Amino acid sequence: YKLYQKKWQNVVKEINNIISKKNINMLLTAIDAQKFPFYLAKGKNKNEHPQVPFLYHQILKRPEDKISTDLVWNTPYAQLFLSIFQDFCKKVKIKKTQLYRACLNLTFAVETKQCKPHRDHEYPYRQVIIYLNNADPEAKTIILNKNNKITNQISPKKNKGVMFDSSFHYHIFPKFGYRIVLIYTFK
Repeated sequence: YKLYQKKWQNVVKEINNIISKKNINMLLTAIDAQKFPFYLAKGKNKNEHPQVPFLYHQILKRPEDKISTDLVWNTPYAQLFLSIFQDFCKKVKIKKTQLYRACLNLTFAVETKQCKPHRDHEYPYRQVIIYLNNADPEAKTIILNKNNKITNQISPKKNKGVMFDSSFHYHIFPKFGYRIVLIYTFK
């Protein structure tokens, strides 16, 4: 794992057409059917910072939030989300991995410009963010280095993914429309 960690340290990779056409069409059809459940996240996050409201669909709970170490899928669409993750692994040539977390986040125009810089876990991990719509081009994902300097700014584009290590990152809220992303964290 340490070799893997060094190999990918500070690497940010953008990948276009990350999900197969079949899988992205199935996912977007499910979301557009207006039967896809999204839930309101509000209140304070784990660091006690006020959290800007957004909608989410938790697919796979974080290991630190589970009672058991077994993978606990939290969606009737588990097979589709697993297939999408497998698409990603094939595309970037990852042969063996451990999935930690998966979630859909839907953000929209709010009074706040950006979310707070954060890491998704307190331990080393890799992450892929997959954009599911052509959102406001300024609703970027910002990745920071260990000195909190911006290293990458990724504009959302439908079916584009960005993979990076456990760096601090944040996103800019769209000024119009909405931004929907699929997030996987893994070892």
